[in-house]
Amino acid sequence: GGQGALSSQMVLELSHMKQNRLRNSKLLDDWTTVEELLTHGTRVESDSQLCPSPLLSVTTV
Repeated sequence: GGQGALSSQMVLELSHMKQNRLRNSKLLDDWTTVEELLTHGTRVESDSQLCPSPLLSVTTV
């Protein structure tokens, strides 16, 4: 009924608010975390292909 539609509308609004908050914090945060770097690699400027991160080739003793 009407109550189910109301609650789903609230869920949609809350998820939009969360997405906006995450997007805003991402804009303010202009550095990449190590986890993101290891997951995505680094982007080559000349051609927009991903290359493996230099961190992946570093070994610790």
